[in-house]
Amino acid sequence: MKYLGLDSSTQSLSALIIDSDTRKVIYECSLNFENDLSHYGTQNGTIKSEMAGEVHSLPLMWVDAMDLIFAKMRDEGAPLSELDAIAGSGQQHGSVYLNKQFPEALSTLSNSESLVSAIKPCLSRETSPIWMDSSTTVECDEIREALGGLEATSKATGSSTFERFTGPQIRKFYKTQPEAYEQTEHIALVSSFLASIVAGKIS
Repeated sequence: MKYLGLDSSTQSLSALIIDSDTRKVIYECSLNFENDLSHYGTQNGTIKSEMAGEVHSLPLMWVDAMDLIFAKMRDEGAPLSELDAIAGSGQQHGSVYLNKQFPEALSTLSNSESLVSAIKPCLSRETSPIWMDSSTTVECDEIREALGGLEATSKATGSSTFERFTGPQIRKFYKTQPEAYEQTEHIALVSSFLASIVAGKIS
């Protein structure tokens, strides 16, 4: 049996195919966002911001990388038709904001259209705050206060509120871009966003 693993990190997208019968890696490749998708203008996979502590990336760049890496695998003879399962990871504490068009766009993905063209109209926010973003101290304080303080927050959630977590990032978006937030129907982590594209439905 053959399995494909995809890993979307801050700086790259990697693919690995293993044969479970032989327990060997039979194919691997990687794309570096800064080098292979330089037209997005990222530095180490992130975009510049004038706001202190704010670190975002570009969901369309991740989507473009998916198209590119599957084309690379096809052109290099990776056994894509023999895959039994696909697994993915994107452990960035990043969040992607999508409008009501997203489910239909997923269900109608086609080889005749690039993933970027299909997914771009579905974004209610062009950028994604990621795990490096530390600009949400105010929102963390607000959440902690609303829950009754540090001890109550820890008891309710298992931890305190931290700037790099997704919850405060969502709250900041709600506060600073209310019109865009109003257009948001789905909020996905990086991993579930990419899984949805592979599956053709919201995962």
